Formats: sequence, C-alpha cells, structure tokens
Amino acid sequence: MNRVNPYTKYLGKEDVMQAEIARFIARKYPDLLWWHTVNEGKRSQFEQFKFKELGGKSGVSDFVIIQPSHFSNGLMMEIKWGKNGCTKDQVEFLIQSAMKGFTAAVVYDYHQDATSLITRHVESGIIFPEDGILLIKKGVESVVPFADAFKVLCKKEKAELDKDKVKKAFTAQAKAKFGAGVRKEKLFG
Repeated sequence: MNRVNPYTKYLGKEDVMQAEIARFIARKYPDLLWWHTVNEGKRSQFEQFKFKELGGKSGVSDFVIIQPSHFSNGLMMEIKWGKNGCTKDQVEFLIQSAMKGFTAAVVYDYHQDATSLITRHVESGIIFPEDGILLIKKGVESVVPFADAFKVLCKKEKAELDKDKVKKAFTAQAKAKFGAGVRKEKLFG
C-alpha cells in the first residue's frame, strides 16, 4: 500500500522541483558533499531572531554542492519557478560565490536543467563563467554579467528601475506641458 504524505498538497511548484533535485543528487551521487539550504518560509518573530542570532544568512543558494573540478570550487545553484525572481541577497551571494571560485547558477522551471548542470559539473568539470552568473531557462543557457545581474535576475529591482523611468518620463512631460516651474513634490507627493 503506497500512501501519499498528507503534506504534499502544501508544496509549491518550486518546492516540488527542489525535492526532485534533492532525490536525484542523493540517488546518483551518494558520496557527494551537498545540501539544500532552507532559507525560505515564514518565521515568527522569535524564529527570525533565532535565525539571525545563530548566524543564518539570507540569500544563500538553494543548493550548495562542494565538489571541486578543474575550473570551479563547487556549484551554488538558485532554483526559481515561473515569474519568480531572485532577491538582492541571493544575487549578492551568487556574485560573491563566483568571485570565490564557485560556479554560480540560477535555474528556472525544469528540474532536468538543474540535474543536467549538476551532472556536467560533477562528471566533466567543464568551464563555467567566471565573469557572470549562469542562467538556465527552459533549456537555454546564458551568462548574465555581474554588472547586469541585479537588473536581469531581480524582478523587484527591475520593477524599481521601470518605476523610476516612468517617474522621469512623467516629470519631463509635466515640465514640457506646464513649464519648468513645476516642483517634483507637487507631482509625486
């Protein structure tokens, strides 16, 4: 009799993908040094305090694989689903990891892309980007340069940049229509 865990229904798509990746690593590479970082989730005020007090760090990648290759110290892999973007802390962690010689990657939507990346890293030690973050979406790989990482990988950062563009355009239109005497405070607040 195969019973389904009653909590399975509460897992999101990203959770399911991470569980599939974890099972893959445990099955295919039983001696590999790796872990899944549990940083997400809501915490009570006490749990937030305890997390920080005990040295918890926001932004640590979902999967940390300590397997040196000829070109990398290991693999830091952030998993995303759908339209989710990275947080600023996650991008900062990936950049710092890459600068310390780790392969930094963000993988979207398909656990096959993540498992393929892990296999290539562990078995072939291929060269990964030193000047950017590897981004894999629907089987397509690209490298996001560090200079563009926040804009490309952080949806909130992109939204803020878009919001600033709209404000500047609106201010320019208002000045053109009403003259240079229009104060910014009157337009936005």
